[in-house]
Amino acid sequence: MGCEMSIPEPRHLNRNTVSPMKPSTITVKNISEGVKDVENKLFLNDHQKELIEKHWKQTLMLQKPDIFYRALFDTIASSSKAKEVLGVENFNNEQLAQWPKLKQISGGHCRFFEEIILTHHLANDQVFAASEQLGRIHAAFRKYGVKPHFLDIWRQLFQGYIEMLKFENADEARAHAEAWSILQNLVVSHMNVGYADEAQKLRRCQRGNKII
Repeated sequence: MGCEMSIPEPRHLNRNTVSPMKPSTITVKNISEGVKDVENKLFLNDHQKELIEKHWKQTLMLQKPDIFYRALFDTIASSSKAKEVLGVENFNNEQLAQWPKLKQISGGHCRFFEEIILTHHLANDQVFAASEQLGRIHAAFRKYGVKPHFLDIWRQLFQGYIEMLKFENADEARAHAEAWSILQNLVVSHMNVGYADEAQKLRRCQRGNKII
């Protein structure tokens, strides 16, 4: 069971969901706070890596195969700026749910995590490199208004779904949720590194073009 997600019908998107919410109800940590969190818990330990990999198929993909779709839907639905950037500012929730790119983009999110978890077994260097590359890709869309701030909204909403997963052992549920929180902080932190690096390069190129 992988990233061939089943897509919920629009009328079901508000059931068993952590969102959509009004933007004012979302408390988003800024980037510097996120980096401080990562500095406090710099790496996943071996047990945390094993937990995430163990429960990817048998828990996460089994209970919430559409988690990436829902998290992205909620992120866009809760942010008027995100809607504007993506050109769907006039969509209601039902229209947004049927937007073809929603499945395409969320499927890419799923495959990213599937690869670093199942293929690379959360090896630190692979997680960092893949995340920084993803950040550089996001920076290419900076001119359209894509900001790192959106990552923090997505991260909080996604984590809400992680914490809704059912486990027989409450301690394992808490440990699994904490492991995912650390992983997301690592991914977002290194995406921001890649984003900032690429954005700086793009600004230099723009200045160079103006001089020429």
